[in-house]
Amino acid sequence: MSIQKSENSYLEQLELVVDATKIGIWDWQVQTGELFFNERWAEIIGYCLEDLQPINFETWVNCIHPDDFTKANGLLENHWQDRISLYEIKFRMHHKQGHYVWVLATGKTVEWYADGLPKRMIGTHLDVTQRKQDEQTITTTSHLLDESQKIAKVGGWQLDLLSGELFWTAETYRVHDTSPEEFNPTVDAGVNYFLPESKRLITKALNAAINQGKPYDLELETYTTKNRKIDVRTTCVVTKKDGKVIKLAGIFQDISEQKNIQRKLEKSIADLALLNTQLKYNANYDALTGLPNRNLLADRMQQSIVRNDRHHQSIAIAFLDLDGFKEINDLYGHSFGDELLCHISEQLKHSMRECDTLARFGGDEFVIILDELTAPNDCISFLTKMLESISKITFIGNKAIQVSASIGVTIYPQDNSNSDQLI
Repeated sequence: MSIQKSENSYLEQLELVVDATKIGIWDWQVQTGELFFNERWAEIIGYCLEDLQPINFETWVNCIHPDDFTKANGLLENHWQDRISLYEIKFRMHHKQGHYVWVLATGKTVEWYADGLPKRMIGTHLDVTQRKQDEQTITTTSHLLDESQKIAKVGGWQLDLLSGELFWTAETYRVHDTSPEEFNPTVDAGVNYFLPESKRLITKALNAAINQGKPYDLELETYTTKNRKIDVRTTCVVTKKDGKVIKLAGIFQDISEQKNIQRKLEKSIADLALLNTQLKYNANYDALTGLPNRNLLADRMQQSIVRNDRHHQSIAIAFLDLDGFKEINDLYGHSFGDELLCHISEQLKHSMRECDTLARFGGDEFVIILDELTAPNDCISFLTKMLESISKITFIGNKAIQVSASIGVTIYPQDNSNSDQLI
C-alpha cells in the first residue's frame, strides 16, 4: 500500500508540474501512428481533446504549418539516424481561431524495435508565441536602430571599467571604416587614431570621466582605420555603483558633412565680411593712393566743423593742385603719373599732424583739412612745409622729376559756410 501511495503521490506531483508549466505532452507509437496528447497539448491550438478525435499522426501533420513540416520531418529522420540525440524544433501550428501559434517541440525515442526502427517517442509542446513575438520585436527594433544609426551616422559605445571590455555598435565600426572581424576595439587603439589636439582633448576627458565621473560632449578630428580623416562628435555618460565609476557609455557620430557645411558657411561669412569691408573702404578711400576720397572728406570736414565749434578753434581748408602734372602724364604715361601721385601723397602725409586730413579730390587735386588751429595764421607754416616737400626733386624709376603746386585756402569759422562752399 505504501508503494502504491508513493507512486500516486509522484504522479500527482508530476501532474501539478505539467499543469503549472502549461506543457503539452505527446506519446507517439511511431510505426502505427497512434498518438496520445494531454489536454494542454490541445489547448495550445484552441481545442479540447474531444475535438481532435481520433488522434493520430495525421492530426499533428494537419495542424503544422506546411512551410515548417519539411524541416520538422527532416529533424525526425536525423534523430532516428542518431545524428542528433534530442529532437527539438520551433514551428507554427494552426489555431482553431484561424491564426498560427509558435510551438517549441522536444522529444526523444525511448523504445526501438530489434531491427533498429523507432517504436515509441515521447515529448512536449510548449507555446512560445509570446517569446517569438518578443524576439521579433527585439529583432525589428535592433534592425530599425541599426538603420537609424546608419542614416544618422551615429554609433554607440560602452566601456566596462571592471572588465576593461569596450563594446561598439555596428555603426561605430562603419564610422571607423572597419568591422568586428577586422578590428578589435580598445581604448588605446581608438584614442591613437585622433589628431594630436583631439587626442589631447579626448584623453583628458576620458580621465576626468573615469576618475571624477564627469560626462563630456566633444567635437573632434580623427582618422578611420582606412586613413580617412573625419570629424566626429563623441559623448559620454557615467554609471556609478557605490560612488565608484563602473561604466562609460555614449555615442560616436560622423559629423564630417555638417562640419564641412559649417566651414563653408564660416568661409562665406568671412568672405562676405571682407567684401563688405572692401566695399566700405572703396566707398571712402581712393583706390590709387589710399587717401580719403570725396565721400569721406565731406564726413571728416563736418566732424571737424562740429568739433572746432565746440572748442572755439579754427580750421583751414586747403585745395592743392599740382602744376604741370598733365604734361608729365602725357610725356611718361599714366603708370608713371600714378606712381608720382602716390609718392606725393606720401610726402604730404609726412608733413601733416595726426589730427589733420589729406584727401584726394580727383586727378592731381588734393584737399587738406588743418584742424585745431588756435589762430587762423597758424596754417601758414604747415602749408609752406607741404609746398616745400612737393617741390623736392623726386626720382621715379631712373627719372628725376620736380613738380610744384598751387594752394587755395579758406578759414572756418571766419568763412562761415558749409563744407561744399568751403571747398
